[in-house]
Amino acid sequence: MDQLAGAETFHPSRVHSQAPFLNTAKMEPARFQEFLSATTFSVVRNPFRRALSAYLDKVGADRKDQRIWKWLCNRYRLRPDLTSDAFSFRDFLSLISADDPLAIEPHFRPQYLNLFWRHMRWDTVARLETGTEMTAFLAERGIAVETVDHHKTSAARRTDEFFDEETIDLTSRLYQHDFEFFGYANGPDQVTPTGEATMAACDDALYQAIGKTGLPEIIGTDTPLSKFRKTAQLGKRLKVVADHADDDLDYNTLCLFSQLVKQMLLRKKLNVMTAGQLIELDHVVGRRKADAHRRQFGHLNQDYFVAAGD
Repeated sequence: MDQLAGAETFHPSRVHSQAPFLNTAKMEPARFQEFLSATTFSVVRNPFRRALSAYLDKVGADRKDQRIWKWLCNRYRLRPDLTSDAFSFRDFLSLISADDPLAIEPHFRPQYLNLFWRHMRWDTVARLETGTEMTAFLAERGIAVETVDHHKTSAARRTDEFFDEETIDLTSRLYQHDFEFFGYANGPDQVTPTGEATMAACDDALYQAIGKTGLPEIIGTDTPLSKFRKTAQLGKRLKVVADHADDDLDYNTLCLFSQLVKQMLLRKKLNVMTAGQLIELDHVVGRRKADAHRRQFGHLNQDYFVAAGD
């Protein structure tokens, strides 16, 4: 892409922040319509290799990406000092498997959800292990593929070390649709795809994952979460939190509520609530979040988690 644009923006260490890829959230409406008609592609990976590689890079002993580790600690109330010996690959899979699949961090989330099939149509979805799919598609458009290994983890050589009957079962259940939709065999020893990607089936499953009425309609329903998301104004969002702080809400909603309250506490100008009111609201939401955390993750080893109130 840089070659076509005559630019030098890409470096693997800043793939998210400064890469030459379009950010749809910042597009003007006319530009977004142009984007919708553009040629699009994505790449998926064998779920066993992907899960292990993500764990080694962001959770295990190497923990190269501290930003993701911090996100995981905040999301799941994990102790920041957990080591890979104390928090194994099995523990990690058990944790994210207990979460709402749509709320899992994108590096670990099932790939069919990342593709957001129902609202995005792809000209091709290539499999990483069959490199000719992607290189041929890009070559037809005058784009050469460059190999980088900034996040290389050697996961391919370590499958026997990490996959046993339990971790195979956890991976198989968490990424069930990825195996089905993208033609991968459900076993860590068969790396390359054995079938074709089935786009129609993926579309149907995503439809079920986000609800029978579809995502836009879900956001339009009269729930605390929908009210929260329907407005970008912080003051109105804070009022939604205050109005529903005592409700029996799910963990994902309470995470969003807690994040906003803490953000407002850091602001110097408080034009919606006093500092005392915000602190009390933070305590209420925090207690509710801790209760919801226990309901959702109470079956896991509690030594992994920060104690409620800490």
